[in-house]
Amino acid sequence: MEKQFCAAILKNDKAALKIILDKKFDTIDIKDNQMENFESIKNWLEEFNCVSSVEIVPGMIRTKPPIKVFDVYVKSPDDVIKVVQIKLQVLPDKLSYNPK
Repeated sequence: MEKQFCAAILKNDKAALKIILDKKFDTIDIKDNQMENFESIKNWLEEFNCVSSVEIVPGMIRTKPPIKVFDVYVKSPDDVIKVVQIKLQVLPDKLSYNPK
């Protein structure tokens, strides 16, 4: 999964990211503590070699459903760092990647 995730995030391949991220999000119990869930996602993202760090953006975007944003600092093969936002829809029964 390492190669697929890093290739998808570096190419901004939202369709591939959706498959990878939603597979991970399906393993998270939405009924657990929300902040713990967000920390778990942050820690999981930071395990990828292409990710130098992740910041959980405070608050949520007030939409229906609400959206939580993660700023992911990604290292390209030539060590250039770029910020990619991962937006997570917080649905009543699950979490889902929002490619918009």
